[in-house]
This record gives sequence, structure tokens and C-alpha cells, in this order.
Amino acid sequence: MLDIVQYPYNMVNRTKEDVLKYYASQGCGTMGYGSLGGILTGQFREVPTFGHGDMRASFYGPMFTEPGFSQIQALLKVMDGIAETHKATVAQVAINWALAHDYMHTVLTGVGNAAEAERTVRRRLGANRSGEARAGRGHFQDPHLQLRKGGQIYVFPSNR
Repeated sequence: MLDIVQYPYNMVNRTKEDVLKYYASQGCGTMGYGSLGGILTGQFREVPTFGHGDMRASFYGPMFTEPGFSQIQALLKVMDGIAETHKATVAQVAINWALAHDYMHTVLTGVGNAAEAERTVRRRLGANRSGEARAGRGHFQDPHLQLRKGGQIYVFPSNR
């Protein structure tokens, strides 16, 4: 039996949702990578020009080209409103959305530095200065935030 599976999962890429649901129903842990999808931070409001070798151009390409880019901009406007209502960032809204599903146990997302990692998860988890995080609402009882070299946020629920 598998202990954990990892698939891409975010608001605009739900192609593996049924697979994640299946494995979670079998008692397997699930991890979603790309939870910000390269664009769900709200940072890009105009089509960017990425430098040579920037993985966003190839890995998330359809999100940064038309018609996908315009469709995502409409979604970001809705997310802006949600973020404003909850005094959160658009990235926090995207991560909360992924973690709100009971079949999603852990999310991975890229960040530039430790401060960005803390800011990204603080609204959902209430991270304290030591880097630990405690859940406010939701199905996680005692998650922990760890920033690893390479810039991915790992949110580990201790009840898994």
C-alpha cells in the first residue's frame, strides 16, 4: 500500500482531483504541488515575459498564454474580493481553497524566502515566530510549517 501520493492541484488545474479523492478514501496521504500554479498569487496582472530557463514559461505555460491568462484574471478578481473580506492575500486564498478539501492533506508551493513562506501561510495557520503553525479552522488539528532549501512550503498535519 502507498503511504502518500503527490499530484498537481490548484484552482485552475484539477485534472487529478478524482485520483486524489480515491487515494485519500483508501487511507493514503495526499500532497498537491503547484497550489499557486505560478499565477494564483495575484502577482501577474499582465502577461509576463519570462527569462530564458524560467520554469513558469514551460511548466505553467497555458496559464500565461491566452485564452487561459484572461480566464484566470477573471478568477483573480473574485479572489481579490475574498482576500479583502478576510484580510488575507490572494495566495492565502488559493492555499486555503486547496486545503479546504478533505482529500488534500498537504500542499507544496514555491516561495522566494522564509519571510514570504510565513506570510503565505500565516492567515490560514497562524504561524508563530518559531516557525510552527497552528490551525485555526478546518480539518487540520496541528499542522507544522517547514521551509526547506529550494523554497517549498510543506504543511504537515500531525494527525496523519
